[in-house]
Amino acid sequence: MMMNETNALARALAKKFGFHPIEAERAWEVDATFDFLYEQWNFIGPPTVEKQTDEETAEKYFAAVERICDEMSAKLEKNKTKFLCGDRMTVCDFQMAHLRWTYFENHLVQTGDFYTVKSMEMIAKREVLKAYYERLFKELKPILDARKPSP
Repeated sequence: MMMNETNALARALAKKFGFHPIEAERAWEVDATFDFLYEQWNFIGPPTVEKQTDEETAEKYFAAVERICDEMSAKLEKNKTKFLCGDRMTVCDFQMAHLRWTYFENHLVQTGDFYTVKSMEMIAKREVLKAYYERLFKELKPILDARKPSP
């Protein structure tokens, strides 16, 4: 079977490898969080890849980063969990890792520091989000360390 739709593929893999809950209410929370993050990605990914740094695009980009920071900080504070949707990683945490280390903290992206510096400043203002990212990095580090280097 060939799958090429990002969200469907991410959810299918998450279910296959245990990063998506079976319980209906928890699955809803994961799916709702995943959908929210993907909606914001639409304002982050394309401008970075297409090297768009005009004022209107930048405003939309940083508004999306702000929404992510606010919503995920509120979720973490409310739930008091290790990760976004519980004490085990879910597909949403992989999505947050993708956003952080592909866009927010990657000075090698096509737009250089144009978006990264301010995005990281926005994260740094939120202690709960900083602590979350530290836990996420610690959880992912053994996996990342075991990867073969890319060419």
